[in-house]
Amino acid sequence: MQSHPPMRGLDARVWRTATLSAPFVVQGILGLLLITLWALEKGPFPTAEPYRGERTWMLTAVVITTLVSLVFSAALWRSPSPRRRGLSLSIAGCSVVVLIGGIIFAGLILR
Repeated sequence: MQSHPPMRGLDARVWRTATLSAPFVVQGILGLLLITLWALEKGPFPTAEPYRGERTWMLTAVVITTLVSLVFSAALWRSPSPRRRGLSLSIAGCSVVVLIGGIIFAGLILR
């Protein structure tokens, strides 16, 4: 069985950092999502009527959170430090997972 070569420039320290930090990073991204939901609820998405605009509210918050997370990830990716690059990889991966989960949640649960 032939294994795939690792991504260019990513050594074991990068992958170790990304793997070990993922459970903590995803909690930070979910916290950022909650803050974004709260801020949008205070501004353009008032919750005066139940079930009105929930899907749009959630999708907007998820996209904003993902974009902010990817900006932080891109900033860390430029660092020569393997730990920062691993953290960058973890942030990017977790933000994509939160994006996919938010889209599924908005599509299946919210009205």
